[in-house]
Amino acid sequence: MTSWGLGALADDVELLISEMATNAVVHGKARSVGFFLSYAQGEVRIEVDDGTPGSWPQLIDQDTGRESGRGVFILDSLARSWGTSADGRRTWCTLSVHSAVP
Repeated sequence: MTSWGLGALADDVELLISEMATNAVVHGKARSVGFFLSYAQGEVRIEVDDGTPGSWPQLIDQDTGRESGRGVFILDSLARSWGTSADGRRTWCTLSVHSAVP
């Protein structure tokens, strides 16, 4: 992020990669998890692929007192947009560079 001049987004990007990768490891059934990070046209895009078709993350109600299941809530709160590939193998999110500029 620093090499792109986007140090202000580094903490959010790190947290989102961590949450998305953790979700992939916990809920995916593949032997490996991969991620891709790109920056273009004022937008950072993070993609995590768990290789498991049909594993769509879901936003759950946070008022239930559960001790887990907050990863998608964090994703939904921090990302400008997020979603999954049609087959559910890849979860992606975007962050706007413009929102991080003080």
